[in-house]
Amino acid sequence: MHTGPCALKGPVLIFLCGKEATQAKGKTMMNSFKSRRIDHAKPCKIYRNLNGTESQVWSIQQGGLVVAHADALRVRNPEFKVSQAGAQRVRLEGRKNVHAYVVGFIGGADNVVGGKPVRVGYNPHSMSEFRIAQMGETVEPHGVIIRAAQRAILTGQGGLYAWGASSDPGLHQ
Repeated sequence: MHTGPCALKGPVLIFLCGKEATQAKGKTMMNSFKSRRIDHAKPCKIYRNLNGTESQVWSIQQGGLVVAHADALRVRNPEFKVSQAGAQRVRLEGRKNVHAYVVGFIGGADNVVGGKPVRVGYNPHSMSEFRIAQMGETVEPHGVIIRAAQRAILTGQGGLYAWGASSDPGLHQ
């Protein structure tokens, strides 16, 4: 089964609270956290949930609070940011901490920007910034730095794919 961005052709995000969320199994879901709502006019900070849960891979922050969790989502005008202090803590302490984010607007047009997507990744032990995969699906420390894109899809398997990638975040503002 293909798990790349093509498998997410036109995902429908379902935003649910409480018990309703458990009734929508098998669909791409976004679950509110503590009944909070996303303001789609404001950017969100999205990070991979470090708790290892299978059903809710991505955590979504807005205004400094976690507002939702999603198993997959689309982001408009994403910027890829890494806290260097957080990355250094990971390397020194050998423990995970949230320090790398995709910052952008949740949702977007049904059609992703044209062109071929690039796989994006980050590893605090070998990289200082997000990188584009060079050959195949592996993201290497010597890959091209990515700082922004026009669109991104974050998949339920923890994959990150971008369209219209750039090393200059000012190009997509």
